[in-house]
Amino acid sequence: MPIGRSRRAGVTRAVGAGLLLAALALPACTSADGTGDAAGPGATTTLVQGDGTFPGDYRLRGNNPDGSRYRGTLTIDGAEDGALALDWDTNGSYEGVGVAADGVLAATHGNDGDPCNAALYPIAPTGRLEGRWVGYDGSGPNTEAAAAVIPGPPGVAGSYAIEGVSGDGTEYSGSMDIVASGAAFEVVRQVGGFLSRGSAMLIGEDHLAVGFGAENCAVVAYRMRPDGHLAGKWGAEGVQTPGREEATPD
Repeated sequence: MPIGRSRRAGVTRAVGAGLLLAALALPACTSADGTGDAAGPGATTTLVQGDGTFPGDYRLRGNNPDGSRYRGTLTIDGAEDGALALDWDTNGSYEGVGVAADGVLAATHGNDGDPCNAALYPIAPTGRLEGRWVGYDGSGPNTEAAAAVIPGPPGVAGSYAIEGVSGDGTEYSGSMDIVASGAAFEVVRQVGGFLSRGSAMLIGEDHLAVGFGAENCAVVAYRMRPDGHLAGKWGAEGVQTPGREEATPD
């Protein structure tokens, strides 16, 4: 799996004490929650029935956080139960990784050369996070459970103790802090003495998508509709308005 590259021009993310870094250039159209219309009023969409799985070729229509629109293509390769490779072509070619479950896909990418990993956590009624993540190099999936030890405000924000098993069977433990930051969350993970940062976004109220590794890792979230279309949103910590997009099976 190639290392993720930033694909969304014109998005900014807040880092540290007000430092704004130009990030990503991904398109978007409707929310990953299946709501919203990034294509704008009056837009029409030809329904194309998908096969119920994420791998395949898609046509993209989306809105950037600044309201500008874009079009492009998305290719998703790989096994649905493992690491997925995503290749976006929207005024440039960008590559990343993703992991899917329950009709939801969490993906990530960063700037060229950034090692960005993707995680997807279903949220239990108790607030416990139990999910999987894949590495930027296609490794995994790794299974992981995160239990809140210092809950934050209502929602997923807080400090978590994590216990996981890597794809090769190695067990690990560590911590993860999730902090609300604009329309997204800032994520700080520490496992085995290694510190990594990233961003997270809710997909509805029942899933959390995370992109982590390098400082500029963004998070992309898709939910599959009954007609095979993917309703997506994307952003990074500090972004106030997520980008939104719709992916139509080609």
